[in-house]
Amino acid sequence: MSDVFLSIGGNLGNRLENLAQCQQKLDEQLTIQTFSPVYESEAWGFDHPKDFYNQVLKCETELTPASLLKVCNAIEKAMGRQRKPKSGQKYSGRIIDIDIVFYGDQIIQNNDLSIPHPGLYKRLFVLLPMRDIAPEFTDPASGKTIDQLIFMCPDDSFIRKTDHPSKLITHG
Repeated sequence: MSDVFLSIGGNLGNRLENLAQCQQKLDEQLTIQTFSPVYESEAWGFDHPKDFYNQVLKCETELTPASLLKVCNAIEKAMGRQRKPKSGQKYSGRIIDIDIVFYGDQIIQNNDLSIPHPGLYKRLFVLLPMRDIAPEFTDPASGKTIDQLIFMCPDDSFIRKTDHPSKLITHG
């Protein structure tokens, strides 16, 4: 079993319901151990009128990193994620996005997968929720703690912790 950290988020549709549905679908494939608070943040890397809801989940899995990526992509697709940004843009609004932030202490760099997620160093909407659930975690690539990464992060965009519950799924 490996500990993995996933960042989930979206800004289209019912953002909170989409996070709940994503949690439910992930919970069917792996074991979610901890849920960060839900954060609201402005669109990062592009302009969009609707803010994002973001969250980091600590999970346990027996899936390989490549298999986990396939599961994440399948969940995004099943929830209606479309990967067609407007011409000239790298990013666009989305119903849900699932990123593998860390997979244990592995460092993976290939055409399909980069772990740790290369964007995490520039994104407070990943680093702040990560600190909430794993403040002692050390990035295997840089050797830096989450607090050190936050201190070095150039992101100055709007972000705030919401009052929404962290765990949005319930088991009947």
